Amino acid sequence: MKIISEDDNMQSFFPKVISELKGIAIFMTSKEGIITTWNEGCEQLIDYKSEDVVGENFALLYPDNLIEKKYPQNELNVAESSGRYETENWRRKKDGELFWAHEIITKVTKKDGSFIGFAMIIQDLSKMKLFQDELKEKNIRLEDTNKELRVINADLDNFVYTTSHDLKAPINNIEGLVSSLESELSSELDKSTDIKNIMNMIRSSIDKLKSNISDLAITAKIDSENKGYTEQSFKEITEDIKHSLHNQIINSKAMFYEDFSVPKIKFSRKNLRSILYNIISNAIKYRSKERNPEIRIKTEKINEYVLITIQDNGQGIKEEDKINIFSMYQRLESNMEGSGVGLAIVSKIINDNNGKIEIESEIDKGSIFKVYLKA
Repeated sequence: MKIISEDDNMQSFFPKVISELKGIAIFMTSKEGIITTWNEGCEQLIDYKSEDVVGENFALLYPDNLIEKKYPQNELNVAESSGRYETENWRRKKDGELFWAHEIITKVTKKDGSFIGFAMIIQDLSKMKLFQDELKEKNIRLEDTNKELRVINADLDNFVYTTSHDLKAPINNIEGLVSSLESELSSELDKSTDIKNIMNMIRSSIDKLKSNISDLAITAKIDSENKGYTEQSFKEITEDIKHSLHNQIINSKAMFYEDFSVPKIKFSRKNLRSILYNIISNAIKYRSKERNPEIRIKTEKINEYVLITIQDNGQGIKEEDKINIFSMYQRLESNMEGSGVGLAIVSKIINDNNGKIEIESEIDKGSIFKVYLKA
């Protein structure tokens, strides 16, 4: 782009409306960069009066380091060869204060095509630059914080996994000692119901402790399972889960209704199975005493997600319990078997994979779990 004039008078390019324009600096220079016109916007923004700069090289608007690198002349060369040059960089006011400027340099030619000079426009973007720099700094700090948190989380996961692993040996030793004690007290166990009950409670406590340690190990290993995704079939995994829950399904007379509109997803098989298994098994575990369980599973595409909806007709969840249902060791019923880790594992897997989980529930009508996984 270039400006064309019928004569070589630079002032003809600078009508009164431009010369009196405020808020934006507009001026013209000769081919060599000598300032020939200067509007009120220049005085307002850069502080120089017209008589101070007309006849001077426009390089006086540049900080020394840019002058040393020949920025002014290089920019003129580009504008002359291409017709236009646009940049954002530091410029200098009369008192030496620097400001962040958006500058456009346009080549000016006569109607016959002969080159006579340049028109320049400068806007002060210092406030925008300050905002962008502050935002960038905040993002850097946030990223640094996230890195620190990732390191801390990794250390915690390693600690939990190592601790859970190290606890297995002493627990196994205790279990062995209990077996030896039972052998020594075999005659007493037959005679004393109290001793037998105490031994049974010890056995039960050991089993629960082993289960909790195992769950801790699982939560610590979830991150490592998030790599190497392969295509998984919802129907295949659901059938595998139903096989694992065969006895519970038969005893509860549970009915399944499935609609896999999206048949497959790229995901970790173990993690996807864990998500479905925990929600489906809970639907059976927390079934209503008034009716046989009905479990409806549906998959569909919602924007960038695959939505897995699992609906049951069970007991439902109290409003106050919804807040903590995905927290570690939270159980809806204290008399139910389990460690209360299942839904916490589900939530961690989903969050670690940039997904989300939602729940709708009404007491004595059932619950709907909506799992959003990135497609």
